[in-house]
Amino acid sequence: MRYWFKESLKLFFTAEKKEIISFFLGVIILFIGCYLKAPQLENVYTIGILTMLTMVCRYNFVADYIISLDIKNLITNKNIIAYIVSKNILSFLITFFTMSAIFLLQFVITNKLFSINYYLTLTILGICVISLNNIIFIFHNKPSKLRSNNYSVEQNIKLGFKDLIESLPSLIIVFGIYYFNRYFYTISFYQCILVLVFSIILLKIKLVSLLND
Repeated sequence: MRYWFKESLKLFFTAEKKEIISFFLGVIILFIGCYLKAPQLENVYTIGILTMLTMVCRYNFVADYIISLDIKNLITNKNIIAYIVSKNILSFLITFFTMSAIFLLQFVITNKLFSINYYLTLTILGICVISLNNIIFIFHNKPSKLRSNNYSVEQNIKLGFKDLIESLPSLIIVFGIYYFNRYFYTISFYQCILVLVFSIILLKIKLVSLLND
């Protein structure tokens, strides 16, 4: 587990430094601005957080430079469960620490925070998003080529648009989970953990099949 977590962490931050810094600064500014302008729109805030999580999950698995090195490492280190769990934990932690910084800034600026129930619900929905991304990766695991400063503006725009289209399944599940939990059935913590375990088992079966081909 430790090996795969270190590898996943290293690979995640191997991308263009400007891209990473711009992404996290943009997220912080966007969320703080959203809360200051419309603090009553908790649903928009929740969907925004889950969208960030789903994109981190997707990036962690299918970024072209990450997936190619992951496959090579999996051939020599076949602890597939540890690989999947480390990816899931890293995605959760990156989102958690980013949002913790945002919530702290929010508290400093407004002296207000959301309720404990809000954070618990957000955690449950976040675990569901991670679980469904595991399942999506079983069927939709084509490497995604990232934008780079070495490419022309036109090429980067094309890559960005292509990545957006390929991200649609991951984005759709955010709205699906949020509205399902809100209007049809309240998901419990134990249920979301069961779904997570089930998704890890299914993804393991798929990866074993890929490695044996």
